[in-house]
Amino acid sequence: MGEDLKAQLEKLYPMLVGGAKHPPYCDLCVAECYARFCEDLASRRFCDPRGTVVPIYLENFPKLLGMKVADPKSGKLRKAKASRVLEKLRDGTFRDDEYVIEKGRIRTLFWIPDVIINPDAIHPNSHPIVDGDEVYVKRYEKDGSEVKLVVLGPSKYGGRIIITSFLTEAKDLENYIGMPAIWEK
Repeated sequence: MGEDLKAQLEKLYPMLVGGAKHPPYCDLCVAECYARFCEDLASRRFCDPRGTVVPIYLENFPKLLGMKVADPKSGKLRKAKASRVLEKLRDGTFRDDEYVIEKGRIRTLFWIPDVIINPDAIHPNSHPIVDGDEVYVKRYEKDGSEVKLVVLGPSKYGGRIIITSFLTEAKDLENYIGMPAIWEK
């Protein structure tokens, strides 16, 4: 990483300064988390500091948890089909033991509105694999991975859509964000 980029990152995200107090963790099983997601997040719109409206769609629930399922033929993990997951959740046949989720994603799922409404900064996406064009960054005061990222991209229906969201460490931000920031506090 060039000195210029490193200096910019250290200015925006000083390693020795604590972050914001984080919202409560979600320690619910997937079905209970889904019920809460339907109540609190699905079909809601949140406005970022620039005035950009960011909707959260029900269909995004499995993706936001990074849900995977074992392929019946190979046994290898693959992305779970949202339509199947949602159908099982709606009809009460969903079983947690049939899926793999990223624990950090479910525990911080309900932090997404806070990151959108009150980010520390918004950057261009620089990750070669993660789709999306903007990364909302919020640093929290906590042990372990202390930075929550929400990646947005254009929706095929117009407007913006959340592509993914996950935790990372401040030292790894250079892998996900481009400089300069599009917006910063």
